[in-house]
Amino acid sequence: MLQKFFAYLNIDNPIVAWEVAIGRLRSVGDKGPDDHPDLISIFLASKLRDSFVLNRPRWFKRELALEKARIEHHPHAVSRLRGVYMFTSKEDALRAVAEWRIPGWRSDYISEVNFSAEQLTIVDTEWITEDLFSPDTGWMDSYWSGKAKRKDPLMEVLGIGIGQIQNRALREQAYHAAVQNWPGSKDMLQRAIYGFCEAQMDAIAQIRATMTSVGDQLVLDHWIYMDDFRGVNDQLRKVILAAQARGDFPTAPPATEQYTPDLTDKRMEIAIPDLQRLLQEAGCYSKSDV
Repeated sequence: MLQKFFAYLNIDNPIVAWEVAIGRLRSVGDKGPDDHPDLISIFLASKLRDSFVLNRPRWFKRELALEKARIEHHPHAVSRLRGVYMFTSKEDALRAVAEWRIPGWRSDYISEVNFSAEQLTIVDTEWITEDLFSPDTGWMDSYWSGKAKRKDPLMEVLGIGIGQIQNRALREQAYHAAVQNWPGSKDMLQRAIYGFCEAQMDAIAQIRATMTSVGDQLVLDHWIYMDDFRGVNDQLRKVILAAQARGDFPTAPPATEQYTPDLTDKRMEIAIPDLQRLLQEAGCYSKSDV
């Protein structure tokens, strides 16, 4: 059953632009052979990268503390490390843009999303806004319980599942941004769009973020899911042939080099004291020292 939510989709981030162009908002952690325990959400990866670029490692440590509280007391709630983030209404999404005043946030980056959920958790973001860095952790139980902090809560949906992005203008804008970032990947992006929208290939060409560690070195990396392009996929070929017959699928010139998006600049290695303990307490996958 599809449910209607609203998401803020920052297409200034090339990875988000790629996914929005495809029309997809998909979590990690949903059931399927393509899932792996070291995957984290694109949102978390972006926040993690920004926090260390700005030299603010305490944000990451508090997120791990919040995850530890979830595991210990609310294990059935959706993990902030793995789920997607949405709002219950467009009004709440617009309110978040206005009140949070995050640099670069724009009201036209909001889209309705038809979301097929495996799991949902609805929480009041005001706990995060006001108490994330509080030395007291008692508020975490209120947060995970879905309690409102005040009379006028700003509720956010954490979801495990997959959504279809409905804002066509935003998708077109994202498509042009993605092609500008990775012009040699245009053909792959077009195939992914038709694979997702018409062939029900939920994970085709999905950009994934991973968080692993060796000792106290945290490694943030990105890669793209390519299994749906391997071998002959009759379903994908059928929808693309139909699109070509309609004139909807402009093929790349034969001389144009085609490749996957170059994600090497998204890799980060960060030294964090006592990292192994922090990750283990938060139930995160962690590679051993080798």
